[in-house]
This record gives sequence, structure tokens and C-alpha cells, in this order.
Amino acid sequence: MKRATAAAFALTAATGLIVGIPATANAASGDRNAPAHQGAECEGKQNWPELVGTNAEKAKRTIEAENPRVTAVIISENALVTSDFRCDRVRVHTEAEDDRTTTVARTPRVG
Repeated sequence: MKRATAAAFALTAATGLIVGIPATANAASGDRNAPAHQGAECEGKQNWPELVGTNAEKAKRTIEAENPRVTAVIISENALVTSDFRCDRVRVHTEAEDDRTTTVARTPRVG
């Protein structure tokens, strides 16, 4: 019985059902990196869709001005990042290797 319970738990955790959110919930929103449930406990503005396509440095300044509780971090779109969720961080993903002179590739959000 213990093996069946452990296997069911592993399957449930892998599909995302353990927290009551279907594994496909984020796919429907169009952003694979946007957990809908995690930003609820953070204060201040949570995302900046209006900054997509703008200069990354300008976006960083705007984000930090609109939510003084966060620090915006400019990174390339394909950079490896940790999966931890933090209310004091916003990642600004850019389209090219030179992070300082490129544009924002996707919606910056708290996390």
C-alpha cells in the first residue's frame, strides 16, 4: 500500500494537481513562466506587459520606480535561472546577448 501511495503522490506532484492547479493552467495564459498563484502574496504592482519591446535599462528603471519593493534584474531570454519565487525580484528577459542595449522580450513580472 505504501508503494502505491508514494507513486500516486509522485504522479500528482508531477502534474501540478497537488496544489489544485492543472498542469496546463499556465499554457492557456500564453506564458510558460507565469505561475498564476504565486504573485498573490506580494505587494505592489506585479507585472509590466507595457514594457515588452522597450529598452531593457529603461524597463528596469520603470519597474523599480513603480514598485520600490522589487529589484529588476536584466538577463538574456535564454539564461538559466533558479526556480524559486521571490516577491522582491523581477527578471527582465532580453532578446540578445548584450543585455544592456536590447529590448524586453516578454512581460516582466514579480518572482
